[in-house]
Amino acid sequence: MKLKSCYIAGFGRIKDFTYDFTDGLNGILEENGWGKTTFSVFIKSMFYGMEYSRRRELSEREHYMPWDGSNYGGSLTFLVDDKEYRIERFFGKKDSEDSFRLFDATTGLASSDYTENIGEELFQVDRDAFEKSVFVPQESLETGMTDSINAKMGNLSAVRDDMSNFDAAIKRVEDAKKVYASRGAVNPGKLVRVRAAISECNEALEKLPALNSAFEQKDQILGDRWTEYHKLSDEKKALQEQIATQSKKEQEIGAYREKKETVETDRKTLEAMDEFFTAGIPDADTFGVAEATERDWAVDRTRLSELQERLPREEEQRRLDELFGNTEVHREDIERWNGELRRIQTLEMECQHLQMSEEERQQLQELKIYFQKKVPTAEELTETLNQASLLTQIDGQLETLEDQYKEAQMEHRQLQRHRKAGAGGFVVTVLIALVLFAGGLVFHFYTLPSAVTNLVQGICFIGGAVLLLLAIVVAIRTRMRDRKMRLEASMEEQDAASALEEKRQQRAQTAMECQEFLQNFLVTPTESLQQMVMEIQRKADNYERLAEAEKKYLDQTAESMDELTALQVSLNASLAHFGVCYGEDMAEGGHEKEVLDRLEKDLRTYEEMVENQQSAKELGQLVASQEAVVRSFVEKYPTDKNQSYHEQIQAIHLNAEQYQSLESRLAKLQEEIEEFEKKFDVNEDVETVEDLQERQRVIDERLAELRDMNAKGKSELSELAEEIQQLEEIAEELDEYKRQEVEMEERIELFDNTMKFLKQAREQFLSRYMGPLRKGLRRYLQELGMEGLDPENVDLDMDLNVLIQAEGATRKAEFLSSGYQDLTALCARFALIDVLYEREKPVLILDDPFTNFDEGKIRMALELLEKLCADRQVVYFTCHESRMPKEA
Repeated sequence: MKLKSCYIAGFGRIKDFTYDFTDGLNGILEENGWGKTTFSVFIKSMFYGMEYSRRRELSEREHYMPWDGSNYGGSLTFLVDDKEYRIERFFGKKDSEDSFRLFDATTGLASSDYTENIGEELFQVDRDAFEKSVFVPQESLETGMTDSINAKMGNLSAVRDDMSNFDAAIKRVEDAKKVYASRGAVNPGKLVRVRAAISECNEALEKLPALNSAFEQKDQILGDRWTEYHKLSDEKKALQEQIATQSKKEQEIGAYREKKETVETDRKTLEAMDEFFTAGIPDADTFGVAEATERDWAVDRTRLSELQERLPREEEQRRLDELFGNTEVHREDIERWNGELRRIQTLEMECQHLQMSEEERQQLQELKIYFQKKVPTAEELTETLNQASLLTQIDGQLETLEDQYKEAQMEHRQLQRHRKAGAGGFVVTVLIALVLFAGGLVFHFYTLPSAVTNLVQGICFIGGAVLLLLAIVVAIRTRMRDRKMRLEASMEEQDAASALEEKRQQRAQTAMECQEFLQNFLVTPTESLQQMVMEIQRKADNYERLAEAEKKYLDQTAESMDELTALQVSLNASLAHFGVCYGEDMAEGGHEKEVLDRLEKDLRTYEEMVENQQSAKELGQLVASQEAVVRSFVEKYPTDKNQSYHEQIQAIHLNAEQYQSLESRLAKLQEEIEEFEKKFDVNEDVETVEDLQERQRVIDERLAELRDMNAKGKSELSELAEEIQQLEEIAEELDEYKRQEVEMEERIELFDNTMKFLKQAREQFLSRYMGPLRKGLRRYLQELGMEGLDPENVDLDMDLNVLIQAEGATRKAEFLSSGYQDLTALCARFALIDVLYEREKPVLILDDPFTNFDEGKIRMALELLEKLCADRQVVYFTCHESRMPKEA
């Protein structure tokens, strides 16, 4: 499968964007914030859509939704099985608002070859497995086993659902077992709780016989007490009727006597109050006017006090009258003067801005001294810089020529030594020939003649002659060849010496020309001639800039100074009077802002003072008239004149209400007394009820005692009954708990067997593909050539965790350095991709995964990535050129 092109209408910060993919590596180098991660997530969303989550945290769908409300999505064109398709997906706030369409890119017609689950249908893995294989986000090189990956690697489409649910099944069985067998103190299992309940039930049932006996005894005692209680209650009821009849008569006579006493007291009180109201009792309207006037007087008096407090002190008022009394000033005048001051400040700032700083003037003066002999032209600097570069090249060439000259000398000397070694070989050969001749002579003169001795004698003479002749021929040929080689080596040595001397002369001439140019300037000597020339060029550019700035300042300063002088003279003349009042000499300059600020503040204070003085005058007249009305009202009555007007009016009002209330009550009491005297004989003796009440008190005490005893006994009896009933229920529960215990033990045994068989089946199933994974991991590690890490000592477990075998122990990859951890994780992911996608190789998407690598590990990772690009398409995002493959 290959990507052809894509169009992003709106996705995160990317809008109206088109990209055409190529075979092999598609390297995208962009700075941070461009949207590289956004682009990679867009490719994934075209195949798998966007997840919708109700959780509070920001979901991937919400993260990449355009803020301006534009279209959210785009299209992706890809090729699979030699057929080209185009996906169009657009997303909403919820997954129900998403849209998906698939087209045949060749015909332009809608296609039903795949559904909206095209990612799972095309790659045979779900979203999670896709993200842990071919989709490599930032800082997430590690992969891991999922149930979907298990099903895909086993090529078991028929049992894919079963494998996808394996971990969930194991967890459900374990959770189900924990429900029964957990021994935790906080949340124990059902079986533990049932056994504890059985123990508690047995312990509780031991109390049942004693409780039944106690219940029968207390029930008998309680019945006897209730019989006595009902008898006393009937006796009390008859006594209460007798007491009520006698008490009613006594209460009526007592009430009659109290009313007579109250009438006498009220008459005396009214006689005393008649002296208070000699001027008459005021009606409600009079009271209303007096109280309203007093309230208004109190409020207005408070306002008057506040206005007087806001007025300045007398000396401040005299100062303000002196300042503004004879000179009329308005806010518009102050605004106009402030405008002139702001224009003056602007002109001063412009002059200061145009003016060269002290540092710039000092630099210009130093540069004038630096270039007092000569100001170099651009052509001279360029020519000298070229000569400096030429010197660098000549130095390199000199090193090469010196090496060549030394090699020629060494070769010539080696030829000389070889000549001496050759002469030694010739001497050895001649000596061997002479030895053979001597042997032949020995056989000829000192042995008896025979066929053997004659044969040996002939071999010695012939061999000696042949060796002597061969030695002479070889010596002649070797001498001629060595002479030729020495001649050629000598000529090469002379040529190398001549070229070296010529190059040295060229360097000396170039260096002399550069030094003649540098003598015109006070340049700081450095090891690099180019640095000195660059220093001169930099100072020449700075000198030209500062000279131009000096000329510009002199041209523009004159015009601004004329306007500035005119404004300062006008503003000082306008503020001269106020400057004298504030004790500031306006001729000195620099006091305008302070004078204007104080003048504006004083003008606001003066205007507020005048307004408050007028308001205080009007309010004072109103307060005086209100006080006269209130005073005339309270002086009619003998109130406490030390009290406030409000308290005196309230006292008058209270006395008036009390007087009227007493008059009304007195009339009513007199009427009730007359009616009682007509109805009853007030002189009749009333019978006492003290003896009857004493008898009732004794009965009440006994009844209260019986009630308390019966209530306590009833409560105790009820508690015993409840406890007996609970124990009977516990006996029934005990049988049920024992039955549950047997069932739960059988279930726990079933759960243990289920987990055992499931784990055995999973291990047998997963072991089928662990070999290819381990082989692929070691192959990629071998290609990386990681120093100090033998690929044969690296292994994978069934959850795709990388393991390291060292010194007889197996450790996790966390014991490696961070860089080696990331590299091994990268190899594990590539091995997983090879096993997962044997038939259809999908595009590999990498979102800058090497950000934490050092330079060496980046090189190793990029070399491995370039090898992968040979037979698959790769989309690689990065923000730095150092992490960009060379092929891209």
